[in-house]
Amino acid sequence: MFNSVRKYVFENLFPSYNDYFNYRNNNGAYGQHQLLRKGIVCATSLYHLREHITLPNPITRSAWEHLCADYALLGDVVNVSKHKHITNHTPQISDSKQLDECIYSVIFEDEKGEYYFNWMEVLVSLNNGQTKELSGVLYNVMNMVLDELKNLGIMETNNPQNWPWDMPISRGFAKTKSIPIEIIRGEDYQFMFKVFKYNYQSCELELDDCLDSKLIFTVRELPKSIPIDINMPAKNICIPFDVPLTEEQRVIYFEMEHDEERQDYCNKLIADSPEIQNSINTCIREFRNKEEK
Repeated sequence: MFNSVRKYVFENLFPSYNDYFNYRNNNGAYGQHQLLRKGIVCATSLYHLREHITLPNPITRSAWEHLCADYALLGDVVNVSKHKHITNHTPQISDSKQLDECIYSVIFEDEKGEYYFNWMEVLVSLNNGQTKELSGVLYNVMNMVLDELKNLGIMETNNPQNWPWDMPISRGFAKTKSIPIEIIRGEDYQFMFKVFKYNYQSCELELDDCLDSKLIFTVRELPKSIPIDINMPAKNICIPFDVPLTEEQRVIYFEMEHDEERQDYCNKLIADSPEIQNSINTCIREFRNKEEK
């Protein structure tokens, strides 16, 4: 399949690695473990890379663990995802239940007040009670692996991803990040959230215990249309009309925060769609016909 290490890296490892980080960084959906699934695929290809390197003395797991401690945890993630429960070689995690997705929400503040920045992580709950983010494990191991490939004279290339984000996050950038939640009707779900506050003095994230906070979550169907009124002041007439929305437009409209923004978006939909314009004209004609009768 991959007749060289370069082929393995560029056609298998990097695509799965980028797939994971791009989903994490670009508003991937939460709810059905999509990010976890991508993380396992990436971890598997990254962990098994050493087996594709042909040397007089094969590279052992312990050799790469010595270079990067996270490589040991990476191996446990791969094995527990395959076997569900592991006990050999004193693993840092023992059960697949110790892998889960979590939505991070960080509270920042500027002259306009508080705002939130949200993203998703895969958390690895270690047997010793600590927690690590899979993103950091993948990133650290990738850096080690690329250094080794360079030292062995096999290839030289850079890590295709940057991790983590530079803090603090601006309000404008935070506004582009919202995590959609996707679920299947009739299935059970457990959601995990962590709320942080950004400390502007220490430049660090501090976990918020939320003891004095009230968190409210509302699940509602996306709007299928935008209700408007067609006003004809000269005749004192107001005709109700629903501007239809596509699946993509429903999401865009729902995520808008201000009425003015929604109004401008609605006006643009009407201006750009001859179909909607024809429907409005038809609605007006039908109303006039009823009035004449």
